[in-house]
Amino acid sequence: METLLEFKNVSVAYGGIQALHDVSFQIPKGEIVTILGANGAGKSSCLRALSGLIPLKGGSISFRQEVLSSWAYKHPHRVALKGIAHVPEGRGIFPELTVDENLDLGAWSVAGKSKQDRERVFAYFPRLKERHSQLGGTLSGGEQQMLAVGRALMSHPTLLVLDEPSLGLAPQVISLIFRILEEVNKSGTTILLVEQNAHLALQVAHRGIVLETGTLTLMDEAKNLLNNPRIREAYLGNH
Repeated sequence: METLLEFKNVSVAYGGIQALHDVSFQIPKGEIVTILGANGAGKSSCLRALSGLIPLKGGSISFRQEVLSSWAYKHPHRVALKGIAHVPEGRGIFPELTVDENLDLGAWSVAGKSKQDRERVFAYFPRLKERHSQLGGTLSGGEQQMLAVGRALMSHPTLLVLDEPSLGLAPQVISLIFRILEEVNKSGTTILLVEQNAHLALQVAHRGIVLETGTLTLMDEAKNLLNNPRIREAYLGNH
């Protein structure tokens, strides 16, 4: 199976605090992979390092066999141009721009296709079409998350990266977003997902990565992690 993304001995530090310790893993093309772990385990640090938002202390990150980490921190926009779209925790939409304008910003690297791609996003999220001229800041939390995901899809990413997409959302909105993520994956997009709802994440993922205090402790197929007694006790509660 073709490897799309590889972390090799990646270390990240914030000041004197080490967030990731020699983390290594590979993500095959076409899969949904979820990163599990408690708060402070280093999950978001993986995504931020990949997107060039924080520098590496050591190791390397490669995408399509090209080492990104040698330049990504100084040129994060080039990471997006390589086909990586990041939906951050907190959504990061532009509240004073309309839904249409937010979506069009997601298509900045795709010349001449924004209208067609916008219709594709509206097919996934009809609620956004109903509110296409509304300011982003007037949307509900669920609608803002739909907008954040839709904006990322506007760039036709090879790899879609999401940080806590279910955070603070109603169950029916969470179900919708995860159903759309499965559809997006079936259309050929690889997905890397950080998600506190471990049971939900493992239900849609092909495999999972477990981080504990910045160290990778386990990587396995999602179905195996769902049945792993230690994982069930630590992350799955009564499921």
